Order: sequence, then structure tokens, then C-alpha cells
Amino acid sequence: MSFDKNLIPYYENIVQEATSDYKKSISKQIFSISIIEDEIRLNQFFTEEEKIKFIIGRKSQQNYNLINKLILNRLFDKLEKKHPTYITSLNQFLSFSEIINNDRLDIIAYGFQAFQNKQFISAIHILVFQIEGILRDLLEKIGLMQFSYFGDKMRRKMPSNFFSELYQIEGFDKNLLNFIDIFLFNIDCGENYRNKLAHGLLNIGDFTKEKTQLLILILIKLAPYVIQAKEKK
Repeated sequence: MSFDKNLIPYYENIVQEATSDYKKSISKQIFSISIIEDEIRLNQFFTEEEKIKFIIGRKSQQNYNLINKLILNRLFDKLEKKHPTYITSLNQFLSFSEIINNDRLDIIAYGFQAFQNKQFISAIHILVFQIEGILRDLLEKIGLMQFSYFGDKMRRKMPSNFFSELYQIEGFDKNLLNFIDIFLFNIDCGENYRNKLAHGLLNIGDFTKEKTQLLILILIKLAPYVIQAKEKK
């Protein structure tokens, strides 16, 4: 799973599809696009760039949800039936990661156990914020700033503010970054799952096995990364 590229959407393909869809749709070119929830307009896109980014976000969500339904559901079902101790193996796999701090491993293990016990609300609350923490730890390890001024005070950046800095990391899979961004952090064009969770905006039906599987997939994809100092020329 950690090296299978077919488990996350191909970003460039989605960009091409979104651009093509926009150019073929006269209505999308003429009219603005709005995000409406509970009869409230949350956002509105006017320019071509904004509209295409919105379409990219929607297509990305459709893509990873389809992968989840067709592949991940079957994969996790097989693991549960044929390898009942796979959670232990998964914990061991993460323990070798250079970018996941040891103090996070026990917390993540609770999340995995909750998933195995089908306690998806607990699992999701644990895993979402551990993923955010791992990304923050990574930025700190490579020396990228996590803080910025808000008024006259220094505060930690929110994920929507620091996430763009991850794209500066050489060797980081852009498909993975786009997947994480659209699923968890992107306020404008994404599912924004992390922020909705943090602010109590999710319904009971949003805490599913499928969402938890996506979080576990992210951890599996992040674990093999190593930090290497770049040689000076």
C-alpha cells in the first residue's frame, strides 16, 4: 500500500480533466460557481482560475472516494479476514518511520485499535490530528517556519496556511500532497474534513469506515519518507 501509486488520484490527470470540463461548459465560463451548505453561500468563484481549482477539488474527491469504494474496502476486508493481526503489523511498520515521532506512535495505535473495533468516531478524532501533527513535525525538522504574526503576536499557522510549504520539499509526491490537502485542509475547494471535525460541523454519517481508511492510507504513505540533507555544490 505504501508504494502503490494507484491508491491516490493522479493530480495532473485531474487538472487536465477539470480544464477540459471547464472549456466545454459555456455555463461554467459565463456564470460564477457557488458552494452552498444549508442554504448558506459559503464561497463563490468568479475567475477562470478559481473555477478550475474548484472543479479540481470536486474531481479529486470523486476520484479518491471511488478508489476507496472499489479498492480500499476490499483490501481492508481481506486484511481483516486473512491477517487478523494486521493492526499489530501496521503499528510495527509505522515504528520504523523517520518522520513519525515516537510519542505519536502510542496515540496512533489507539486510533488503529478503535478502527479495528469499528469505533470510527474515536479513530477519526485521533488520526486526523496525528496526521496534522506529523506534517507540522516534518516542517520543523527541515527548518520551515510554522509560525507567523497575527496582529502583534506570533502564533502557529493553521493547516490552510502552512500546507503550501510542504510543496517546497523536494521529493514529496505531489499526488499525495494534493490528496491530503483536498481531503483534510483545503478550505476553498476541498472536503475540508479536518476543519469541519475541529469545529464540530460533521454529522454522525460523516464518521465512517471509509473516511478512517483514507486516514490510515495517508499514514501508510507518509511513513516511508526520510529526511536527507542536500549536498552543497
